[in-house]
Amino acid sequence: MTNETPSVETIIPADASALIATAAGDLEFIMAHGSEDAEIQANVQLLCAVLLRSGDPAWVNEMASWLETQNVTN
Repeated sequence: MTNETPSVETIIPADASALIATAAGDLEFIMAHGSEDAEIQANVQLLCAVLLRSGDPAWVNEMASWLETQNVTN
């Protein structure tokens, strides 16, 4: 039995931003299209901050530990 991944892609709307975790373990940041003088929304700034902090192994470990302590139920 082979583990083939189906070739499926997701289209991100032009007015959306996304932080994407790739299968290779990298993070990619896609910024919404907009005017150059538009204010960057707080949620987009948060995504950018996570991308920038992801290069700090201590921060990544801290966030992973925090996530493990959360009591999340579905």
